[in-house]
Amino acid sequence: EVENMAKPISQIYTEGWTGEVENIISDPWPEIISAKQNQTIIQLEAKGIEFHRIGKGKAIPCQTIDWNGVKGIIPITHTRYHKLVQLRKQSGLPMAFVVAETLKDENRFIADQKKAIEIMQKNFLKATEKGDTVYGTVREVKYNSILVDVGGILTEVPPYEIAHGWITNENIHDYVKEGKTYQFKVLDIDKENRRIKISLKAMMPNPWPKAIEKYLKGSEKVCTVSGITEYGTF
Repeated sequence: EVENMAKPISQIYTEGWTGEVENIISDPWPEIISAKQNQTIIQLEAKGIEFHRIGKGKAIPCQTIDWNGVKGIIPITHTRYHKLVQLRKQSGLPMAFVVAETLKDENRFIADQKKAIEIMQKNFLKATEKGDTVYGTVREVKYNSILVDVGGILTEVPPYEIAHGWITNENIHDYVKEGKTYQFKVLDIDKENRRIKISLKAMMPNPWPKAIEKYLKGSEKVCTVSGITEYGTF
């Protein structure tokens, strides 16, 4: 019998090299095509605004995403936004989408945020009831309120539901940060109209019991003026 001998490697670049090199660059197209077929919700960072012609129409603003080297285009008509300034604010932030159309010959695909949001809202509303605890991501911190995405529904949380303290433009950032996710309590939910009221304050300990023990009638305390209104000083 003749024993098979392994062919010796004549050029050694590093000890342990077998003559084969692992390819770390994977082809994203099978995943992209599968995501389109299954209507899978994907989330990637928005890279910035470009203008593209969709179909035979004129060029319109689009957010762009990158899926391992394949460019994704989210036309403004496929988003929840109507103005360029709103779409531009999403640059650098995560955007959820489903793959609407694959253009493999052009190494790009068209994505649809609006469809992804519809799917998320449907699943969220089906599973959520008043009194539940839900996760919400702060999309924008305004003058004295916050805009929160919860289950694909954008809802504005007023200052009196953010914290027990006095909320102002100066201190609102001490309680919440844009892009961060927090737990909220569902105060009310309108499933038919897809509206929801949530509270961050309801997830915080009530300071009143400790206040009763700490602040006695007739005592004097050092305090900070946090707000002045026509009807009193806070």
